[in-house]
Amino acid sequence: MSQKLILPINKCRLTASWKTQSYLDRFGFVHYGADMVSSAGDRAVFASGNGTVAAVGRDNVVGNVVAVVYPKALNHRKNQVHDVTLRYYHFESVSVQVGQIVNKDTRLGIYGKIGSMDMSNHLHLEIDTDTKHPLHSPTVLNSNFLKGRAVGASDKTMSSPLDWLHCKIDAPDLQTYSTVNDIYIAAADKIIPNITGTVADDSVGIEGIDVSVHNGAVDFNKVKASGKDFVFVRVGWAGWDGRIVAHGGPDKRFHENMKAAIAAGLDVGVYVYSYCKTPEAARIAAHETLELVKPYNLTYPIAFDIEDTTDAGVRYDKMPRVENTAIVDAYLATIKRAGYYGMIYTYKHFAEAFLDMAALSEWDIWIAHYAAVNGYKGSHGIWQYMGDVKGFIGSCPGVTGPCDLNVAYKDYAALIAAGEMNEPAAPEIDPCDCKALGKEIDVLRRELSTVSDVAKNFKEKLKQINEISS
Repeated sequence: MSQKLILPINKCRLTASWKTQSYLDRFGFVHYGADMVSSAGDRAVFASGNGTVAAVGRDNVVGNVVAVVYPKALNHRKNQVHDVTLRYYHFESVSVQVGQIVNKDTRLGIYGKIGSMDMSNHLHLEIDTDTKHPLHSPTVLNSNFLKGRAVGASDKTMSSPLDWLHCKIDAPDLQTYSTVNDIYIAAADKIIPNITGTVADDSVGIEGIDVSVHNGAVDFNKVKASGKDFVFVRVGWAGWDGRIVAHGGPDKRFHENMKAAIAAGLDVGVYVYSYCKTPEAARIAAHETLELVKPYNLTYPIAFDIEDTTDAGVRYDKMPRVENTAIVDAYLATIKRAGYYGMIYTYKHFAEAFLDMAALSEWDIWIAHYAAVNGYKGSHGIWQYMGDVKGFIGSCPGVTGPCDLNVAYKDYAALIAAGEMNEPAAPEIDPCDCKALGKEIDVLRRELSTVSDVAKNFKEKLKQINEISS
């Protein structure tokens, strides 16, 4: 599970590489990076993969600087995976800001002849497995932005950027790679791997797990320490009529898991396994979910888990696609009206065969697909992926036995906080709920009428008995 960082310039010509003796002899200092230009004259610089901008600023020596942290980058020479910081120097203009999520198609800016050094237009790159000091640079020790040898930082965590970069030769990138001024270029840097297709596998993102009573007692502090950032806790299962409490109540470890996960500092969401047979039942399930989560601070979504069941009365694979879709939409619309962030959980085949995903495009998708590569082509925010235990399930410190593993491609905690969502509030009136309530009232009226008729008949019989007895 890694990503292959690609060249930041599509038509790239390398002019100087990492720590060559000839560079030291000529310029009098060690070259801790790689210099490159565009053979096409286009000075645009793009991100090298999926990452987050850690720093942006103006330096008096090397001009505008951008630092991007890329998780799980592949070092193709050592076949090792590591989080890295990639620092870009000599920007004439910058197009990104701190905290921005980037991918290979994100334009970082335009390189130029910027800074106090006597040089031509070019881009200088440095790569570092130290992600805690994004601005540490042994290249520049005395400047107003790059702080040089920051406390705890070391040049020993740096290496040649060409150990990590690849040339993506297929569309839409159509990258090329060549070298010039070979006197300043290490022999190993004259060729880098050509790659095609996806540069980052679908596991690159924010990692988490999901748990229920079946996982037993979970040590969420160990889960957090292992690098997981979020957990989905099962609320319970909703019966054909939408009732959760009436069908076994909440998951036996729901409250225990919620309290412990929040205390451990994990972002927490919940999911409900559905047997709901109608949209009206789904709305009832949504209202019961909202009541159960009300005591807790949810920083991740509420997920509606719909998949093929073995229940004889509710077989979604036997129901029309339009009915299944309406059930999902009813639940999530109710959640949304109450101010919560909702999403669908299902697996790849079910989404493709039994739901109208175009009609559900308003909602984020948490897709389960247990394979080495996520083959789901639709838009999705979370992938439940193949783990390291037989049966395609994973394992996680703090959880005894197998455990579902997930990766999120969106920062849901940030999205929810920015939207001021997941805060208990009085839900808006749902006309559909009113209709369903009207139906329930009609049923009660009919039942009351039946009871009244029985009571009337009983009184008549009792009167007849009294008359005979007298």
